[in-house]
Amino acid sequence: MKEKILVIEDNEPTRRNIAKILTFEDFDVSLAEDGKAGLDIARKIKPDIILCDIMMPVMDGFQVIQAAQEDKDLAAIPFIFLTALAETENIRRGMNEGADDYLTKPVNPDILIASVRKRLDKKNKMESDAKRLAEETGLRIAAIIPADIQQSLQHIDALIGSLALKHADKDPDILEAHHIVKSHCDYLARLIRRVSLCHQLPALYANRFENQERERTLDAAAAIKKIAENIARLHQGLSRLQLDTNIAQLAISTDFLEILLTELLGNAFKFSPPDKPIILIAKESSAFCELSVLDEGEGMTPKQIASISSFKQFWGGEQKPPSLGIGLTIVQGLVRLHDGEFEINQRTPRGLEVKCFIPTEA
Repeated sequence: MKEKILVIEDNEPTRRNIAKILTFEDFDVSLAEDGKAGLDIARKIKPDIILCDIMMPVMDGFQVIQAAQEDKDLAAIPFIFLTALAETENIRRGMNEGADDYLTKPVNPDILIASVRKRLDKKNKMESDAKRLAEETGLRIAAIIPADIQQSLQHIDALIGSLALKHADKDPDILEAHHIVKSHCDYLARLIRRVSLCHQLPALYANRFENQERERTLDAAAAIKKIAENIARLHQGLSRLQLDTNIAQLAISTDFLEILLTELLGNAFKFSPPDKPIILIAKESSAFCELSVLDEGEGMTPKQIASISSFKQFWGGEQKPPSLGIGLTIVQGLVRLHDGEFEINQRTPRGLEVKCFIPTEA
């Protein structure tokens, strides 16, 4: 995408000449004939850099930069003054107001381009550094805080369990209270695990080639059966679960397999009528293993499916897991982490089919 430059200059020949130079360098150039018009355009297009004359009608360059710096959407945009005045006091005032550079007119094309590129490079580096710092901070938080919360939940569970054993004979409600507290602790533990994994997936994907010896799930059919039945019991739906598994081993760790199935089956049980079956099919070929979960729930709209299916490798910047379907986003992330493929299909007349294709060889 072309970088956007806004030129605010009241002299039309100068304005056209600067625009010609910048356009030749493949920038996307917008023009304004005075400061007020320039600010309106800046707020609309959010340029990557602003070139602004000082002596202008309506609003001069100093008023423009002051207004820009008071606007949170414009304050960080590099600002270069253009003026025919080279007096020391104007240069000093311009820099004190926050300008990044100061060029005198008539502008030398080479000096203009060099100044613009230098400011854009600095801006891009600062944004890249800030993004990397935010990601590193998020990963550190994701690594530290979940472990602390998990430990606290384990202490709460153990304490309530001890109290339940000690006082159950005196008050039968104690055992019921213990079961309720334990179920909430387990729910919070699963939620923390999901949030932590969402933060870790981009880093795991970036480093996926560092460890070529990936873990495998041996006796995969038995592992899938055990995990699936545990999930079904959690949702009081063991009688609804239908299994068709015939896989010797999977090129994915048992821990990741459990997360993947927990999300797939959990969604299926949650969004399906309580009297409808949940089908899990696991089969293999020479090239890949296929895990499919089928339900008869309401399914998803095409827009919802697209919001998951269009997920890229991996999110960055403004592209984050959507709140709707975060479980499926985690599933897709795990599948892509193992060089696999993922698809969602609307069933007829109702329901959803989610398929994961994991290569046979790690």
